[in-house]
Amino acid sequence: MKLPTSFFLFVFLTAPAIAETAQDGYTAKLEALKELGGQARAAVNPSNNIVFPQIANGSSQGIIIISSVVLSNNTANFLPVTLTFTGQFGGPMVLSLIDSATGAFVGTGNIFSLLIPPFETLFLETNGAGGLIEGWARATSFGASDMGGVAAFQLIDAATLRFITVVGVGASSASGAFFAPVVKVDSSPSSSTNTAFAFANTSNQTAYLEVFLFENNGPGRSTILSIGPQERIAVFINELFSMGSEFFGTAHFLRVDSAGEVLIAFDIHPVVLLLSNGILSSLPVTNIFPL
Repeated sequence: MKLPTSFFLFVFLTAPAIAETAQDGYTAKLEALKELGGQARAAVNPSNNIVFPQIANGSSQGIIIISSVVLSNNTANFLPVTLTFTGQFGGPMVLSLIDSATGAFVGTGNIFSLLIPPFETLFLETNGAGGLIEGWARATSFGASDMGGVAAFQLIDAATLRFITVVGVGASSASGAFFAPVVKVDSSPSSSTNTAFAFANTSNQTAYLEVFLFENNGPGRSTILSIGPQERIAVFINELFSMGSEFFGTAHFLRVDSAGEVLIAFDIHPVVLLLSNGILSSLPVTNIFPL
């Protein structure tokens, strides 16, 4: 039997629209971001700035945390560097620094003027005193330079002063789009694994990240995260999304504006940490759309 054309038209008009999935939304926005490549190449992101989105010092829950900032001068000239520490809410993060190599006291404050000799590396560490404070750091060199850096965190048992672990995190590159693996497992009350993210906003405006969470063999979800001017935030993945006792997947991040539209802006510096049974380690961040 031949059905009338109007029947097909009726079916087409009354069929329910297929809901857009998180995967669809992420793919569409990533493609829109890539189309802005010309604008990205014109963006200014000085190569003489390196950012460490996670700095911590002091005691909490029986653990002493000491942060180290290691800066290398890869040139044949003396390199003047300004090292600035900023608290998580954008204000000054006041620290006392020690030269790890010599044991000499460097000073107390949130801004330090340094001079690194040719082809040498400066090792600076906090003293671990007081209650826990957190923030981020930026090292700025002056003139043409080739500076490298890494941050490290030492965890020490406050009762026994026994060294627990050290975690190294490289300087964080800004990106308009990046992703990282995500693991969360609750094996028992004393045995668990979780993934944490820290973001430093180096701009003087509120920045927005759209977070897409893709579970292996599961659904995708998204949410928008806001970070205030010069602020730093740190969150566990289960603080952004509800999830069960076990999760394996990937978190993708896109720089967007307040309306959720993709934006060319290189002001967010990420770092990813894995906390497993009380031990920290770092996870790689893959930049999809770096400067």
